[in-house]
Amino acid sequence: MAKRSSFLRKQKLAALSIGLAALGSLVYLLVLSTTDESAQGIFTEGKHYSVVESPRRIRGERVEVMEFFSYGCIHCYNFDDTLADWVKDRKDQVRFIRSPLVGNENWRLLGKHYYTLEQLKQTEQRHRSSFVAIHDKGKIFNRVESLADYFADDDLPHQTYTSTFNSPAVSGQVGLADQLSRRFKISSVPTLVVHGKYKVGMTVDVGPNRMLEVVDHLIEKIRSEKGP
Repeated sequence: MAKRSSFLRKQKLAALSIGLAALGSLVYLLVLSTTDESAQGIFTEGKHYSVVESPRRIRGERVEVMEFFSYGCIHCYNFDDTLADWVKDRKDQVRFIRSPLVGNENWRLLGKHYYTLEQLKQTEQRHRSSFVAIHDKGKIFNRVESLADYFADDDLPHQTYTSTFNSPAVSGQVGLADQLSRRFKISSVPTLVVHGKYKVGMTVDVGPNRMLEVVDHLIEKIRSEKGP
């Protein structure tokens, strides 16, 4: 009986070892396939990016990359530094444009804030601080006065901010941004549109860093389509 018990125990251990080895092989193959896909830049339409139904014609030699974003979006805030580094490394190859998503009244207000900064040439100085004010400091901006009170200083007088915010130029830019988001069917942010043709957003298959890997892949695809 003791011999039979010992034999059964050995069989169970052997089966367990085989099972663990098989599981290890499976995990290895999964990791290997994921690594290979990322390393080789194998990105597929429908999984990693989509084709814009109504593409926009882009002129010039540089590839245009447009980010749809909102200062009210925590994911845009978390993505902003990574994106800024990526843009800096490709400034000679890529024309980068931001376009605020203005799907609700609060985000429309923040979109007007972005274009106010652009009109006053204050974007570089106050873009990041706009994110920080909302997501780190808990500021709530629900009217132009609250924005002007927070951002006004010697370089940006209160009256200058409010008059620019309410100007036809800013209202026109917000209207164009809204039209673009509808044309590209932007439903979430951050989303990147590459050369008016391809759309890349965050999904279960594409995280923030991989978004930019997909964009790099699409840039090369566009260049190859253009030819030498």
